[in-house]
Amino acid sequence: MAKVEGVSKLQATLNMLAKRAKQDANVSYVVGYTQNYALIVHENLDAHHPIGQAKYLEQPFRALSNDGTFSKLLTDTFKKTGSIAKGLLICALRLQRDSQQLVPVDTGALKSSAFTREERV
Repeated sequence: MAKVEGVSKLQATLNMLAKRAKQDANVSYVVGYTQNYALIVHENLDAHHPIGQAKYLEQPFRALSNDGTFSKLLTDTFKKTGSIAKGLLICALRLQRDSQQLVPVDTGALKSSAFTREERV
């Protein structure tokens, strides 16, 4: 007769991960800019910016999605912490950082108005 060891430990781990997954299921993060002109600057492809560019938020989002960075950050964080929410936060902060590098700068007000906020539904 064969004995399988470690099943109870595996079951406890899976139960813990399931509980965390339920907690994380309703978490999302919003990255944006609070200046009232942020959307206009983001969408105006005809404006010339000596520093920065239009689509300063959309472009890094697409790049980080397409090159697998978001996937890798989520996977690595989940492996280390067991938390999807923490992985999403790291992705959101990475997006904020990358977008701030592309924000058009005149006075710096737009760049400094960047935020990352958790939302629970």
